[in-house]
Amino acid sequence: MKRLILLLLISFVAFGVSAQEIERPSSSTYYTFSKNDQRINYSYWDYTGTSTDLLIETTSDTIDIRYHVKKHTPYHAKVISKFNPITLADTTVVIELLGRNSTDESWTSIASATSDAVSTDGIVKTLNSSTSPTYVATIAAFDVPFTNPTAGTADTLEYPQQTLSFVETSTNVEYSYLLVRYIISGDDATGTGIELVRSELKLFEL
Repeated sequence: MKRLILLLLISFVAFGVSAQEIERPSSSTYYTFSKNDQRINYSYWDYTGTSTDLLIETTSDTIDIRYHVKKHTPYHAKVISKFNPITLADTTVVIELLGRNSTDESWTSIASATSDAVSTDGIVKTLNSSTSPTYVATIAAFDVPFTNPTAGTADTLEYPQQTLSFVETSTNVEYSYLLVRYIISGDDATGTGIELVRSELKLFEL
């Protein structure tokens, strides 16, 4: 019986110190992101952090900001974030951008997560949904034998090694729901956490 009580106490303490997730909006609803009235090719959403939007490893290690995108054309997304360290000490934050087409689907990563240190007030980080990667291909040197039409003798055409570069065209996304996620990736010896000051989401129809 004593062992059971001890186990329950340990479980209660562990649950009490486990980090929680902050959701914006605070329910299962989403901020609605529609085409703007000016009919120009981008839309913009600006979220200002509150006093409770704090990334602290032992209390709230994740902040999720959810959007419902009411667009019917492909778009490119850009997330611009501003942070303050809580105690002016270096702490690392991870930024992710995810999407899905219905609330029944699982979230899919749109862009590679970025991880950066927040060491001073007003640190700004940007995450883009698409890039233009460059691929490099090397063609080895080779010879092509042929018959010389003038002399009637065998000859060889020599082709030297060549290096070719290809730039992939950026691909836009068409997700109906977007999720901007902030994760504290570690609490340094002197850092106590990060304050989310501002989160901007821009959608460009290219």
